[in-house]
Amino acid sequence: MDIENNEFRELSLTEQELSQLRIKIAKSHRTQKDWMYIREMLRDKIVFTAEPIIEDYRKIYSLEGVLFDGNYLLLFSSIDSCREYLEVYGSARFGYQLTIGSIPFSTAIIIATNHQRKVLFDMNQPQSGNVLGFDGKEQTLRIVKQKR
Repeated sequence: MDIENNEFRELSLTEQELSQLRIKIAKSHRTQKDWMYIREMLRDKIVFTAEPIIEDYRKIYSLEGVLFDGNYLLLFSSIDSCREYLEVYGSARFGYQLTIGSIPFSTAIIIATNHQRKVLFDMNQPQSGNVLGFDGKEQTLRIVKQKR
């Protein structure tokens, strides 16, 4: 998929949506309305992930094409966010050659649910120390506290 074309950009989160999402995540308490807003905002959006090019690393660090570390699928709101994460952790952790790709958020949630795995979203950008997560076993969105 051409990640630079306009049709693709329309499916990605906008800066305004990202700002609203970060506000909701940073709150000390989220209402049911906040959770519905987050779920609806992400439902039809494209998110980014990476996958090792080398087969041996892919078997360890990829689950159905989504970067996988420990018990977590790793998703990012933008190509830049994904690249930033990979620059810091990519080559040392997942092998030297990774490819960035996109996936509908809803598909990533199905993968997490089918494999009963957790998802971390934009884990490298927690201004508040909070990161959006999804628990595939319980099938719920949640906030994960990140150490700074």
